[in-house]
Amino acid sequence: MDEASYEENVSRMDLASRQVKSGEILVASRDVTLGGIVVKTNDFIGVYRGEIQCSSASLYETLPVLIKSMYEPSDEIITLYFGETIRKNDAEAMQSTLQGRFPDKTVELYFGGQSHAQYIVSVE
Repeated sequence: MDEASYEENVSRMDLASRQVKSGEILVASRDVTLGGIVVKTNDFIGVYRGEIQCSSASLYETLPVLIKSMYEPSDEIITLYFGETIRKNDAEAMQSTLQGRFPDKTVELYFGGQSHAQYIVSVE
């Protein structure tokens, strides 16, 4: 049993939360070019650290590129939270695709139910 103080536990949780990186896949509402990335209305955009990392008409192309921009070799787990507009079997196909592209990582899948993002992704 851990007998750590409240302060120690808060410090540990804070450190752990900083090691988890999160991004989102959203649908673009307008045409724009930001940071050299061309986005067209209804494209899927990958956002990490508040910046657009990638854009494509294909969700299957956008999500792996976003993850690639987020992870480091020491990361072990990629977690996908699929939104309310994604069907479960499509999310499972995406999980399988990502497991093939990142074979040395564990790819987890959960229903997030969010309405604003097709996927929320965490990498740790």
